[in-house]
Amino acid sequence: MYAHSAYSQHVEGFLSLDSGFGYTSNIFLNPFINEWNRSDFGSYASVSPSAQLLWSAGNFTGDVSTGFVYQPMFDDRSNWSGYYGNTNLRYRLSSKLTTEVQVSGSHFTSMFDRSLVSVLPSLTWSPSFFTRIRARAGSSFRNYSNLETDGQTEFSDRLDLYGLEVETWPSFNWRIRAGFNGNFNEDLIGNHTLSLGLERIIRQNWRLSLQAATDRYSTEVVTTGGTGGGGTPPIGGPSGGGEETITEEADRLIRTGASLSRTFFDRLTATVSVSHVQFLPAEEESVSDIQTALNFRYTLPVSRLLSNKGRDITPRWSEQGDGVVFVTVNYRGEGDLYLVGEFNNWDRPGIPLSRQSERRFAAQLELKSGIYEYKILRVTNGEEEWIDLSDDAMTVSDGFGGENGLIYID
Repeated sequence: MYAHSAYSQHVEGFLSLDSGFGYTSNIFLNPFINEWNRSDFGSYASVSPSAQLLWSAGNFTGDVSTGFVYQPMFDDRSNWSGYYGNTNLRYRLSSKLTTEVQVSGSHFTSMFDRSLVSVLPSLTWSPSFFTRIRARAGSSFRNYSNLETDGQTEFSDRLDLYGLEVETWPSFNWRIRAGFNGNFNEDLIGNHTLSLGLERIIRQNWRLSLQAATDRYSTEVVTTGGTGGGGTPPIGGPSGGGEETITEEADRLIRTGASLSRTFFDRLTATVSVSHVQFLPAEEESVSDIQTALNFRYTLPVSRLLSNKGRDITPRWSEQGDGVVFVTVNYRGEGDLYLVGEFNNWDRPGIPLSRQSERRFAAQLELKSGIYEYKILRVTNGEEEWIDLSDDAMTVSDGFGGENGLIYID
């Protein structure tokens, strides 16, 4: 299941286009397909347009996302195509407790048809602003049709799932995620997944992610010892009588991955990733598979298309090293622009933004690491006016019905 999730302080929508290509020796490593098939080694491509809507009302927040996926496989395997949807509904019980229900579904078509639906209620506890612990339990329903395996054409099952997840930010640059997931269907801990993720935000446009997980699949094997020279029975049932022996066998998967992302112009993100899985069966030799991929995502806020505030601006911040910060503003209009904020004790008119071209203004500052609030002031013929920031800029309330820009300096 490929899901988008985000939070919003107001109604907002996003349109995204994902595309890319990669090489895999097992489509189990593909996030859209996730089916064990290592019969062929080959390349693939991917195109996925999607849309997302987010809203908030009091203690209630929610988001809905949907998209279409087309993945041609450049070998003998059939192309994959399908659609998915995801809904998250959250209600804040207190400053530290939040309830949530996630409903997800997808339908993919290739050499067979596969449908997935899951319903996962959860409870999240946030002991601090930078740490949250989530407990969830629910059910997942899976259906296969048009199969051509051992004469079987259809297959359905249900898994009753549970999980415990922890996320914490030890600093503004690092995020750590850990989780334990299992199911109630058989042994509570016999089939489980342990996962660990580490993410490093490098400056403002680079992001490095490392993931590791281990999966355990246990099965009971029943054997019957024959009497009077009966021997070991063939598959399908005992013959000649004897005592049944029940043993437990466990297969394991060890998964690792790394990805590096770079954001351009606040809308275009390129990601290169490498994944590896090691299958350790109980009675056979282990097998190893890899996947490499290069993906691109272009995201456009819907408010950008519908906004009538043509003069709203989005300051671009970049760190030059040794505490030097460079800010640029694209603005078309009369007057002079100034930068006012916590870094100059809100003294007006502030730090002048020099005109670099007809539409481009810039300034250079020396700032220590930290979080700063700021505003852009326009002065025209001695008259001062605050300029609104666009929806693309990170903002917080200024306490007077307006908004301050927010910038984090590493």
